[in-house]
Amino acid sequence: MFGTPYRQAPVVAERAPGKITLYFHKRQTPPTLPYELHNHVSPDNWASRVPQILRLTARYQQPLLEAVWIMLFFVVAIAVPMALRSVIYTRDHTLFTAHFISLGIFLAIALVWWAPLIVWKMLGQQYANVLARRWASEDARSSGSRYNGYVPLWQIRLPGVLSSQTIVTINVPQHGPPTSPYDAQAYLPTWVGPPQNQGSPFEDRYATDLKRPSSLDALPLYDGRNAPLNFDEKAPGYYAGGHQV
Repeated sequence: MFGTPYRQAPVVAERAPGKITLYFHKRQTPPTLPYELHNHVSPDNWASRVPQILRLTARYQQPLLEAVWIMLFFVVAIAVPMALRSVIYTRDHTLFTAHFISLGIFLAIALVWWAPLIVWKMLGQQYANVLARRWASEDARSSGSRYNGYVPLWQIRLPGVLSSQTIVTINVPQHGPPTSPYDAQAYLPTWVGPPQNQGSPFEDRYATDLKRPSSLDALPLYDGRNAPLNFDEKAPGYYAGGHQV
């Protein structure tokens, strides 16, 4: 129920294998549609869901009011037993009985004071769970069959007490890490188009009727006279004043 307090530089998104975690706060710009979800959630659906998350966050989080409520609880929990001290600690009650009565008063105040706050948070979380299940069913109908039947699962965790940040966790297709940044089979975002030729880039750069060179010795080098260079011949002479140098 107690959430993480708002940080001055909040993290917008965190990625982990198989899931992505998004953080929503009314004071910051909401995250954009992650590229992992481009095949599953349309931009229009994302644009309509973000305001719903922000409205839900604003409705079920009031950090200032919650802080005042908690401070009043401690004041009442201390003041009421002190005011009833003369009634509790009398000759008719033993010391154990008086302590037991004081503990009962404290627990009764805590129950009365915390029950509305807990019920309020639970109602908000229940509504968020219903919203997440509805979005998952919408994604299953619209895009579940386009990507091997995969449907992202949504999980919304509303702010706890003294917190103002909603955490949204979405399961995404898990891809193995590439062996090299330049691997031909490396995972690329969906908005990066595939190559025009689906074959291997190295194998397809040569025609099938051409022999591939196995070494540099097979490559003839030519000079300006269209004849192969002979590296064993002597360097040409130079002339100065009509005489060879």
